[in-house]
Amino acid sequence: MRRFVGDVLYDVGHEALCTFTYLPWIVGVLILSTGWMSPYWQVESEKVSGLWTWRDSTTWGFVVWNAYRTDLIRWVQVYEGLGFLLSSLSVISSLTAVCVTEQSVINFYKLLASACSMFDGPLILAGCIVFWVQLEGGHTGPSFWLTLIAGLLHVPRGMVGMNVVWKMLSQQREQGLHEN
Repeated sequence: MRRFVGDVLYDVGHEALCTFTYLPWIVGVLILSTGWMSPYWQVESEKVSGLWTWRDSTTWGFVVWNAYRTDLIRWVQVYEGLGFLLSSLSVISSLTAVCVTEQSVINFYKLLASACSMFDGPLILAGCIVFWVQLEGGHTGPSFWLTLIAGLLHVPRGMVGMNVVWKMLSQQREQGLHEN
C-alpha cells in the first residue's frame, strides 16, 4: 500500500511538472523565434541575425563594435543557433509523436523530443555565459537578457526530458534482459 501511494504521488507530481514545464518552454521557443525572424534584432553593418547584438554607448541602436567582437558574435550565435535548432526539433518531434499510431515510432519521437529538450537550454545558456565573460559583464542590451530568459525557460523542460530519456533507456534495458 505504501509503495502504491508513493508511486501515485510520483506519477501525479511528474505529470504536474511535465504540464508546468510546457508553458515556459513554449515562451522560450517564441522568444528565440522572434529573435531570429525579426529584422529589429539584426546588426545593420554586418547583417548578423539573431539575438546577439549589443549597444554601443556612442550611437543609438545595436551595432557591432569591432572585428574581434564580430568574430565573438558569430561563435556565440553557433550556441544560439544549435539551441534554437534543438528547440525546433523538439517541438516537431513532440507534435509528430501525437500524430503517429505505432507505439515504437511514438517512443522514438518522444525520445528524440526529450533528448533535444535536454540540450537546447544549456546550449543557449552556454552562449550567454561566453558572451557575458567576453564583455566582462557590461554593455549587454535587452537582446542578451531576452536570450538568457529564453535559455532559463528551457531548463525545466530539459530536466523532464532527462527523466524521460532515463526511463525509456531503463525500460529498453530491462526488456533486453528479460528477452535473454
